[in-house]
Amino acid sequence: MMRKSDAEKLRSSLLARAVVAALAIWMPIALAAACVPIPPAPTADLEMPTDQTTDQATPTKTATDRELLVAFYHATNGDTWLRSDGWNTDAPIDEWYGVVTDNSDRVIEIDLPANGLSGSIPPELGELAELEWLLLADNGLSGSIPPELGNLNRLEKLDLKSNQLSEKIPPELGKLTELESLDLSNNELNGAIPPELGKLSELESLSLDSNHLSGTIPPELGRLTDLEWLDLSDNSLKGDIPPEFGALVELESLELDRNNLDGTVPPELGNLAELEWLDISENWMQGPIPPELGNLTDLEVLLLWGSGMSGEIPPELGRLTSLEMLDLRYNQLEGSIPPELGQLTKLEYLDLAGNKLRGTVPPELGQLTNLEGWYLSNNRLTGCVPKAMRQAKYNDFGWLDLPYCVDAEE
Repeated sequence: MMRKSDAEKLRSSLLARAVVAALAIWMPIALAAACVPIPPAPTADLEMPTDQTTDQATPTKTATDRELLVAFYHATNGDTWLRSDGWNTDAPIDEWYGVVTDNSDRVIEIDLPANGLSGSIPPELGELAELEWLLLADNGLSGSIPPELGNLNRLEKLDLKSNQLSEKIPPELGKLTELESLDLSNNELNGAIPPELGKLSELESLSLDSNHLSGTIPPELGRLTDLEWLDLSDNSLKGDIPPEFGALVELESLELDRNNLDGTVPPELGNLAELEWLDISENWMQGPIPPELGNLTDLEVLLLWGSGMSGEIPPELGRLTSLEMLDLRYNQLEGSIPPELGQLTKLEYLDLAGNKLRGTVPPELGQLTNLEGWYLSNNRLTGCVPKAMRQAKYNDFGWLDLPYCVDAEE
């Protein structure tokens, strides 16, 4: 049955045709009588009812998971992989090496670390709609990270570490709201860290270390409240450590060493009650060590060496009763060594060398019976070294120009 709208179009078209026909007959006669040049008869675009199906574009064929895997195989030079069992054959794709599928034969895992992959990551991977794990670490992949990977809205783990990937981190990765682990470390990535990564609310581990990243650390990363591991070390990052990091209450490891950070250590880091490892060494920090770091009672490793810290060593560090390693060497620290450090009974390594420390070595340091190594040289210390400290296997006693203390009866 013809729709009302189509009937109206047809009626209008027929009326237009009638008008054109009348003009074609009568206008030449009238114009001839007036000896006027005859213009061409007007035309009308005739609108006829159309079949609605012809107006619809032909649907684009969606590539199958098999076709997408084949594209990946060719883009990464599959013929040279160390193992490629089943790939690019008629075998079921769940029999292809490193591929895991679900009950509907959709690809949910690609696990090909250290398998000799080269070439570039094809954007087609972004069409594997059910993919949960993409693990391509320790290969020879180069080029950029395709922004299309941001379409993998079921992805939980993305591991591309130790390749030769370059250019910028695509901000589209911030759309991976199910992502729990992101490791892009040990590549050749450059540019700024996208603030969009702060949208990865499920993220537990973020490793961007050993690249060429620059700019400041985006404070948006402070929104990643499930984060347990954050490694931004060995880049060219500058500016402040965002105080927003104080909201990362699940964080167990924070590594910011070997950058160009030049602000102060925010006291908000003292809120990280779960923190076990803190490394801010080899930067250009300013100001003192915040006494709030003494609140980190789970901290096992504190590395601030060569970071430009000044002021005095806060006695509050003596509350770090889980601490096993304390490295404050090569800073601009002044004042005396706090006797409270003698309360760090689990301490195995103590390095305060290369500062401007004065006064005597506190006898309380002799209570550190688990100490395996200590270094105090290149300061302005006087007096003697507690006798008990000579039991440590590694030390710089020979550079101190101080004797060991002698008991009164000796």
